[in-house]
Amino acid sequence: MSHVYNYALFTTLIDEWLGEAQDLHALQALNQALARERENDQQNFTEVHQHAGGSKSFGAFCYMLAGNHIPLHVVAKAIVQVPWRDPESIMLVFSDERYEGFHALYLDRLQAISEGRSEELGDVDKVR
Repeated sequence: MSHVYNYALFTTLIDEWLGEAQDLHALQALNQALARERENDQQNFTEVHQHAGGSKSFGAFCYMLAGNHIPLHVVAKAIVQVPWRDPESIMLVFSDERYEGFHALYLDRLQAISEGRSEELGDVDKVR
């Protein structure tokens, strides 16, 4: 039976031009870390910030992943392995079939989840 997870990862706010090369490097590092955690499963994050509608550029790098059987602790472990340029800006918004609505996590909580030091949701902020 399928168990669908939805993840949206927001990273560094985009200043003038921080450069797509750094963005691409982070995306590659994230997907490599996820592949290591998932034994080379090819379910990857993809960038979506360049596809936002409107007349302005989206103000942060944004990656999304919708996949089967990719639990939060696995994604958290992959995210904390990436050497983010601005770790304080990392926010993961996710949903899965076990919990109602969307939930937001910052890097410190993802670190705790990846190390098994935190209940998966506990006091996670629910996004209404």
